[in-house]
Amino acid sequence: MNKFTFLVTILFSSAILTFAQESGIRGKVTDPATGLGIPDVTIEIDEVAETYQTSPDGTFHIPVPSDVDLVITLTHPDYQLQSIRIRTDALMVQDLGNIYLMTPIPIFEDIPTIAFLDTDDESGVAAQNIIGLMGASQDIYLSESAFKFGAMRYAVRGLDSEYTHTYINGVKFNDQIRGRFNFSMIGGLNDVVRMRDVTTATTPSRYGFGDLGGVSHINTRASAYNPGGRVSTSYTNRNYKLRGMATYSTGLMQNNVAVTGSVGYRWADEGYVEGTFYNSFGYFASIEKIFGANNQHAIAFTTLGAPTQRGQQAPSFQEVYDLTGNNHYNPNWGYQNGEKRNARVATSFDPAAILSHNWKINNTTDLTTGLGFRYNQYGTTALNWQNAADPRPDYYRYLPNYQNTQEMRDLYTHVWQTDPSVRQVNWHRLYDVNRDRERGIYMVEERHSDLMELTMNSLFRTRPQSNQIVSVGLELRKSKGMHY
Repeated sequence: MNKFTFLVTILFSSAILTFAQESGIRGKVTDPATGLGIPDVTIEIDEVAETYQTSPDGTFHIPVPSDVDLVITLTHPDYQLQSIRIRTDALMVQDLGNIYLMTPIPIFEDIPTIAFLDTDDESGVAAQNIIGLMGASQDIYLSESAFKFGAMRYAVRGLDSEYTHTYINGVKFNDQIRGRFNFSMIGGLNDVVRMRDVTTATTPSRYGFGDLGGVSHINTRASAYNPGGRVSTSYTNRNYKLRGMATYSTGLMQNNVAVTGSVGYRWADEGYVEGTFYNSFGYFASIEKIFGANNQHAIAFTTLGAPTQRGQQAPSFQEVYDLTGNNHYNPNWGYQNGEKRNARVATSFDPAAILSHNWKINNTTDLTTGLGFRYNQYGTTALNWQNAADPRPDYYRYLPNYQNTQEMRDLYTHVWQTDPSVRQVNWHRLYDVNRDRERGIYMVEERHSDLMELTMNSLFRTRPQSNQIVSVGLELRKSKGMHY
């Protein structure tokens, strides 16, 4: 063998050895709303001093040390920061597939909650048309209208909330009976419902086929949260007075498992309307496992709920507002044993459990399947009576204008304006009447509207060409309504 051949052999062998000792990662950073790659995303790796950027189609290919744990951070001015923890494979290039970056969402913390978190079935008013928590998005008009007009039951574009489909981890949670999403099920869980994809009107969505009001998808997969914890407290003079939240996420650990948990509590002994109160606890837990060749599969389990109890306000007559000098007069309450008691108390609890599977078949094709279970329990109490006088303090026969003579009208007016007990529910009298009659003439009933629902969603999505998207989906649902 001559010297030239020997030198070429040595150099070639060294190159092969060097290449074999290195590993790399590749993938594509994608906008989940459009399915297109995101160019110029800055990629930083804790074990690599150099920074990288994605190509015009969103792809990247980076050499990294083999058989080590790495934290990859992706930043872009138009998207939320995303951190991914991986363990590199030896002697091969690892394909991370599609990495989705979420658009930033302004979150308004000062959100009214007592008056319209869920629907008052008795009045027939759909009280959850729009609220700041879920209406806030990168759409400027939607953000402003959600925060400023939510308390007025403002409907975006004149559409009721049943025309907006809401998904959690690929599972649709608009109930089958009313067709609406129950926002109270995620009450107080702001920290873990921030990551959302919002599609307006009938624009094609990654998670469903949409409707006139669009599609909103909440991502609660544990690996999507940055590792670390957060504790916050807030005080307000609006509907609830005190709120506390605590959230912790492990991020994706070495065993490709991620865990996230959050709890929240909101409380008010009395709102700005006399006799009302608010008491709500929220919980959230999510665990996810990523596995398979090139981490193509991910299974996530999420459970959440927010048991809530609140004292309600009731409408009255203009005559009563004039007599009391208070447009916030509330006839639902009265003193019992020195404490305020409200006759109209709404209790809601909508626990949910979601099991989802994501399969990245390749860079252009994926399959998302989810199974969701919920048991929505909603009840509201009210006074009822049989063969007895109406116990409501603002009953029209107890008002001055109903009286026959001017003398009686003046007397009733004087009593209404000087005696606060006349304006309130007389709980002691109701108990005394029941004792005298030796049976329940007056009672407090609870009217229930419950729903048990099981939903399965599966969506296959592929991009045969750069300007084509094909989506095929299946939805199965079984619901049981209980009203009594």
